[in-house]
Amino acid sequence: MCFTEEEAAALQAEAAVEAARGAAAAAAAAHARALPLLSELGLPPKWRSRGAWLPPPSPYAPSPGGLRAAARALAAAAGGWPAEAGTAEAAAQAADASLPGGADAAGAAEGIAGDGHLDEAADEYCIFARTRYSPGEQVFLCYGRHTNLQLVQHYGFVLPPGQNPHDTAPLPPHLLPPAVQQQLAACGGGGGGSGGAAARPAAAAAAGEGGAYLHASGAPSWELLRALRLGCASPAERKAGACRALADEPISAASERGGFDALRTACGAALAALPASIDQDEAKLAALRRRAAGQPPDAQSQQQQQQEQAAEHGAEQQQPAQQPSNAAELQRRAQQALQQERWRAEKLALAVEWRLGYKRTLKQGIALCDAVLGILSFGNAPAARAGRAASGDITARLAALQRRPRW
Repeated sequence: MCFTEEEAAALQAEAAVEAARGAAAAAAAAHARALPLLSELGLPPKWRSRGAWLPPPSPYAPSPGGLRAAARALAAAAGGWPAEAGTAEAAAQAADASLPGGADAAGAAEGIAGDGHLDEAADEYCIFARTRYSPGEQVFLCYGRHTNLQLVQHYGFVLPPGQNPHDTAPLPPHLLPPAVQQQLAACGGGGGGSGGAAARPAAAAAAGEGGAYLHASGAPSWELLRALRLGCASPAERKAGACRALADEPISAASERGGFDALRTACGAALAALPASIDQDEAKLAALRRRAAGQPPDAQSQQQQQQEQAAEHGAEQQQPAQQPSNAAELQRRAQQALQQERWRAEKLALAVEWRLGYKRTLKQGIALCDAVLGILSFGNAPAARAGRAASGDITARLAALQRRPRW
């Protein structure tokens, strides 16, 4: 799914906005390269347009809208929708084509994260059927391990809060102390999520430079945690205990305290830099979902919607619109405008839903930092004994938070 400039800006987080812009630019470049071939095929202008070239969103939308009408129509036209499935003979032929020799093709797809992957040699996206399916039978697909931002870009939906253990929240590296930034650059960590070699550039852009991101649990990535411990340690501590940080263990209580204090400050600064609060995003998301479902907005949302529409159509109002010749044309235009408005509201809702999850992850990161700092300051035991006890407790908690289940 490609976002317009307005929809990309609605993501608010700089890394996400840049990733959305990059995806839109790549789609535009691919369409430009395909235009000569589309013209040679004799397709009419409607089917050579950029809108026709862009892939449709996923037929499944975990939102009040459920199954999208556009995707349902496309799936039915392709013979892949249960309600419009073809004959048993056609289904058997499709099964034989997808499973060479009648064998399960999943065995030949080792290392693939999910049922589908991009075949770079063939330059096409392949979906492997792990069993035979009958006409009308429900099909379950594994999308693989992706962040919510990658799901928005590639499939057109996000998973609800807490249901995507592979999601990440990019943290702008410039919000961290210079010493931590240097350690991040030296460590050269990767991005969040593992969607395969083809997805690594997008994943790296979404996760921040050098592994500067939080997991869905709010825990820092291993690269970020190492950089925090090394960057906040004294030169003597780094010289004597750098191996501990590389083994994912605290160097000292002092460096641990400084690292999580710096992480808390960075998470708070990232939240403060965003133009809307979590409460405002929740209200905005509810209003957009009502618009996408064709429901009347509440009084406050209606006033805001009218102001947005007045600003958007100010230039159009300066030019006299052509009057339709009959009532049927007027009704057709009204229905088309309503459909476009609902589709626009749905895409904006996706952006708001993503940024809402991003902000909640940052808040979870702040809560985690508070918990770790509380452990470090607990008790009146001697400093050495307290440091060892706190280090063991912190290591166990972080290991549990960073242990992400596989799909």
